[in-house]
Amino acid sequence: KYKSNMEKIGKLVLKLERIGEQNRHIRRDSNHYT
Repeated sequence: KYKSNMEKIGKLVLKLERIGEQNRHIRRDSNHYT
């Protein structure tokens, strides 16, 4: 149970990191437009 939970958490963390990177890029682009 613990291993599966850790794997799920790890996947969620990776997803959040990817979303964070995308948001950073979007913010950079919006800054260029302003």
